[in-house]
Amino acid sequence: MKATNNEGDVMPAATSSGVRGRAEPRTATSLRETAERFDLQPWLPVQRTPAALARWAEAAAKLVRATITGQHVCAALRPFRWGGHDILELQFYDELDNFHTLEFKLGCVHNFHPHEPGVPDAIDALHMVGLIIRRLQASSVSIGDHDASEVNCFGAEGRLP
Repeated sequence: MKATNNEGDVMPAATSSGVRGRAEPRTATSLRETAERFDLQPWLPVQRTPAALARWAEAAAKLVRATITGQHVCAALRPFRWGGHDILELQFYDELDNFHTLEFKLGCVHNFHPHEPGVPDAIDALHMVGLIIRRLQASSVSIGDHDASEVNCFGAEGRLP
């Protein structure tokens, strides 16, 4: 039986690559090679981490490591709103019940406070979170908190719009 589209046109048979109409085998390629091959604009330009940000991440990781003394570092990332501010909380903990919390305040001018850094937006906050998590080699990362202790204010009335 031949495959047809919605208009009843016969479709070319599937090839080993799983794509209809292409006879070439599937091979592993880099993102750059794929973009060049299909004449795509790069969707993720490579940017270097600014030196000031790297220094902050290194210092913050040292502060966290001074508190987290266990062998297995875990991280929990929780977004919430408090007092009219968007906050991205990053809490590290270990098997010994030690914990250390950083709260990224979104919508602020960059500041490199060791416990409550201010960032312009979530993109910068997530970049900083990634820098610290990689430096501490967290064995697991959870995102969100959906239990009774969750604090999320949806608008002024505390409910979804």
